[in-house]
Amino acid sequence: MNPDFTRRSTIKAITATTAAVSTPGFLQAESALEGEIAPPATSRLDNWSQTHDRVFLGGKFWANPMEDWVVEDGWAKCLIASGKRNIHSLTHEVTAPEKGFKAYVEFARDPGLKNHQGVGFALGIKTEINDYRSSCFARLKPQAILTKNGLKLGDKEKNLPQRPDAGFLILEVKPGKNGNVDAVLTVADTDGTVIDSVEASLAAGSLSGNIALVSQAVPSPKGRNQQASWKFRDWRLDGPAISVNEDRAFGPILWTQYTVHDTRSADGYEVKLSALVGPMGEKDEQELELHLDDGAGGWKLAQTAELMPGASLALFSIKNWDASKSVPFKVVYNEAHTDGSTTAHDWTGSIRQDPKDRELKIAGLTCQNDYAFPYAPVAENLVKLDPDLVFFSGDQIYESH
Repeated sequence: MNPDFTRRSTIKAITATTAAVSTPGFLQAESALEGEIAPPATSRLDNWSQTHDRVFLGGKFWANPMEDWVVEDGWAKCLIASGKRNIHSLTHEVTAPEKGFKAYVEFARDPGLKNHQGVGFALGIKTEINDYRSSCFARLKPQAILTKNGLKLGDKEKNLPQRPDAGFLILEVKPGKNGNVDAVLTVADTDGTVIDSVEASLAAGSLSGNIALVSQAVPSPKGRNQQASWKFRDWRLDGPAISVNEDRAFGPILWTQYTVHDTRSADGYEVKLSALVGPMGEKDEQELELHLDDGAGGWKLAQTAELMPGASLALFSIKNWDASKSVPFKVVYNEAHTDGSTTAHDWTGSIRQDPKDRELKIAGLTCQNDYAFPYAPVAENLVKLDPDLVFFSGDQIYESH
């Protein structure tokens, strides 16, 4: 690898971008990066600039821990100055790092943060079972970081005379030799002007797995330092090394639960169905819809329900239910954006018939520790056994985790 060529090409690409657009960032960077890994419009992971202020960052992300992050004024902001707070991408994963990829994000430091402990990308995050969900809780590898002294890429560090409090981090990974990849981490200021970069040869396998944004990359003493630290927006990720699966998104509807109850009254059978969504904000849509199969291949709106304040839960109740048959259902949440547009999200299932005149099948769940999350064999066997009733008898969450 010719390091000068890599650095020059990176600077040339970013400088061309700066000259081509009048606004900061890389929203129109595709044409300027021609000949490199040119990210298409779909390469942007986040929509925080169009998201109302709230705790929930969106279904494409997992924040650790959720309560330490908010969307505020178009940024994903960490409210805590304690170490290694992070945001994982659920939909994008580095699966073939030897083929190369490019990642970049805009960052900014909170004015009150005095203890700069690093901001940037963590890569190669995975567990023994290598499931993207369990990997959200694996030990972080902050490999591409702007530190308090300069830039760090793998084991390579470079001191910088100027360390910006806001700007862009750009990580470019290209195919290398002998199982390695050639990587360049560049920092640019808010108008896109390159400040400096650091280069390193990294083991390709060390980058395979989840990718995350990290606030305060260096571990800190135990406890919660109640000081805002870093914020991010315009997170982009693209290249042949990246696998994309939008079905991995979790939310805004997280799950539903329902019961069918014989009231032994004039109300007959009653269905109670609760739908849980991620923690929304005051300006977000507060209503959910319950649609039922109309029997002719379509859906009929059966009921609407308001989110309970502070609970992110909507409760539907339908009396005089015909329990003699199973009925497909769909819960719809129309997510509102700051520009006035909406995005419809749905969750589907089936309200089962009353299991009369046959043996009742019950599944019992208890003591679900975190060691093998997400419990794929348990979930697969539950589906296979097809129980009528699922009984949760406690210890579904352990406080230490």
